[in-house]
Amino acid sequence: MESHSASIVKRRSDGAMVTLRLEIAKDIRSALRFKHVEDYETFIHGHYGPEDPTDYYLQPIEIIYKEVKP
Repeated sequence: MESHSASIVKRRSDGAMVTLRLEIAKDIRSALRFKHVEDYETFIHGHYGPEDPTDYYLQPIEIIYKEVKP
């Protein structure tokens, strides 16, 4: 049985996904993710957001959870 979950990851203008510390993410699992655009907006314009928010954009992703046999 599969379950799907939608999220949004943060990318730099060069296309690299980033972590909470705005470092390049090693893979999609370590990328900074948001469930809602409003959460992203709060972060990007907040105290811990980047100096230039226009250097970043959102990329929708779909996460698929699949049950496996033990």
